[in-house]
Amino acid sequence: MMSKKIVELEAPDMETVSRLPIIYSNTMQMITTPWDFQIRFGQVVPTEEGLSANWLVQVMQSPQHAKAFYHLLAQQIEAYEENYGEIPDLRSSVTVKERTGGGEADSEAKTSSTGPAPPSGRSRSAPRG
Repeated sequence: MMSKKIVELEAPDMETVSRLPIIYSNTMQMITTPWDFQIRFGQVVPTEEGLSANWLVQVMQSPQHAKAFYHLLAQQIEAYEENYGEIPDLRSSVTVKERTGGGEADSEAKTSSTGPAPPSGRSRSAPRG
């Protein structure tokens, strides 16, 4: 059995934090491989054809770091809801058509309202549950 090692990291100073870019995202997709989790953040914007995702950044993490992020996010959501009330669940299903490259996908796919259809069977929109 491995012993638990505690690692303390110094919090960044406010000057460093103030230089970090701020990105607003209202959609995300996740792709997993045996080696990493790839999370894409973007904005859904209206176009002449309907809605389109404008992808802004991709974050890649090892499975271990992704799981640590999952637990940290769950703790933060729980604390937020204790202070401000329950966050509405936006996972109502919508039907969207995926566009890849220059054309549309052959079939429609079900996805959550958090974003467009995933690019393949091995990816998911925002986590459910």
